[in-house]
Amino acid sequence: MSEARRNLITFQSKEFNTTVPQEHFINDCCYGDDICKWLIEELTKKGVDCDKEPGQEDFGWYFNFSVNKVVYCLVCAFRLGEEQDQEKDQEKEQDQEKKKEAASTEAENGDWIIWIERSAGFMASLFGARNKGLDEAVPKLIHSTLSANPAITNIKWHRKKDFDSGREDLALASPE
Repeated sequence: MSEARRNLITFQSKEFNTTVPQEHFINDCCYGDDICKWLIEELTKKGVDCDKEPGQEDFGWYFNFSVNKVVYCLVCAFRLGEEQDQEKDQEKEQDQEKKKEAASTEAENGDWIIWIERSAGFMASLFGARNKGLDEAVPKLIHSTLSANPAITNIKWHRKKDFDSGREDLALASPE
């Protein structure tokens, strides 16, 4: 990949849980199990071989899927809006009712982050294999799946290196 493909997506949706930590979460902020399950179901309907259940990290969720006999990993996390991130410390001092209101605001102002990588072994990962050779069909597949759901809005595609360096202004509405 001489010019890195756009493999990181941000979007907004109120359809998925962003306010109620579940008992099975490693951390209270580990939202995304329901969106991963939904994506697994939708991709499976399209004939894509996917893990049956998502796995959990300390920040979110992931699952593996295959396209053209290549295994990819989709990683998903929820990001609080900037205002909510700063207000998080203040919330601890608020009463229960105000916490519920603040959680609702976080869900409205935050966004989902998904990135796609090739699955690679440990040594290959050290040499950047996860970020090389992303088939152009993969971002198109994920885009068509997300954009078909009217509850998912404001889809933006980023190059991971741009996103990681704070250059979200370079995003496009599609993966091309």
